[in-house]
Amino acid sequence: MRLSISAITLVWCGVARAFVPSPSRTRAQSGLVLRSTVEEEEVAAAIPTVEGVATATDATGSMPDDSSSVGGAEAAKPGMAENAKFQCEDSVEFWSSFQREGFSTAQENLQELGNIGTRFAQMGPEALSYWLRHAGRSGYFGANALLGNAGFMLHERLVNNKETTFTGALPFNMDSAVASRLFLEAALCYEQDYAKIEDGEYREPWDMQLGHRQSSPVNVATQTSRFISEAIGTLGRRTRGEQKDRDTWITDPASPTLYPEYYRTAFHYQTDGWMSKKSADVYE
Repeated sequence: MRLSISAITLVWCGVARAFVPSPSRTRAQSGLVLRSTVEEEEVAAAIPTVEGVATATDATGSMPDDSSSVGGAEAAKPGMAENAKFQCEDSVEFWSSFQREGFSTAQENLQELGNIGTRFAQMGPEALSYWLRHAGRSGYFGANALLGNAGFMLHERLVNNKETTFTGALPFNMDSAVASRLFLEAALCYEQDYAKIEDGEYREPWDMQLGHRQSSPVNVATQTSRFISEAIGTLGRRTRGEQKDRDTWITDPASPTLYPEYYRTAFHYQTDGWMSKKSADVYE
C-alpha cells in the first residue's frame, strides 16, 4: 500500500470491490459471485441494445444520455449494469455517493479528516498506531509534492530565467478543496481497510512494519531528492508539451516494432518513460 500525491488522485479507483454471495440466488465461481443464468438474462433484457440505441438516435438526432429512456426503459450505466450481476460490498455504495451532491470545502474536508483521526484514537492504541503511520506516510508524499513544485518554480526562475504558470504552492495550481479531498479519500480508504484487518480478512501492509527501509532517514532523504529532481524535469517537459518531450531512449524510428507504442512514449512526460534503472528508482 504505497501512495504518492499523484497516485492519491486515483484513490477512488483503488477502492476494493468485494462480492458477497447470496445463499439462495448466487453461485461462487473462481472467487467471484455470479448470479444465476435466469437473472443474467433479466439484467441483459434491461440493458439497451445497439439496435435500441440506434432507433433512439434516429428519432432524436442525438445519442441518449445515461439517464435517458430507450424503448420505454431507462438506459443503464455500465457500472449499474455490473452491479446488477453481483452483490456488492458496502463500500461500493459509499464511494458511488461520496460528495455526489457537491464537493465539500477545504475546511469541511479537513474537519472530517480530524474526525477520522478521533475515531481511530477511540478504537485503542493499535488502531491509533495504524492511523499515525498512514497519516505520516501520506503527509510525507504530500510534502514531496510541495517540494517538487517549489523546486520546479525555482529552477525555472533561476536557471531558465522565466516565470511559470504555477502561482501557488500546490502543483498545477490545484485548489485547496481538491487537495484536501484527495487526502480525505485516502484517509477513508485507510479506515475501511482497518475494518477489514480487524475482521481478519487481510493483514496490515507489510511495508508499514518497523524496521522496513521506508522508516530509514537515509532512504527518506534519498527518495525525496530523487523525487524533486524528477519533478523538475517532468513539470518542465509537461509545460513545453512538445513531442520530443514524450520520446524515450527506446523511441527509435528505424525500428518502430521493436517495442509496443505504449513503452515507446512517455505519456506523462516522466524521465525515460519509467524504462530505465534511474526512473524505476524514482517510481519506487
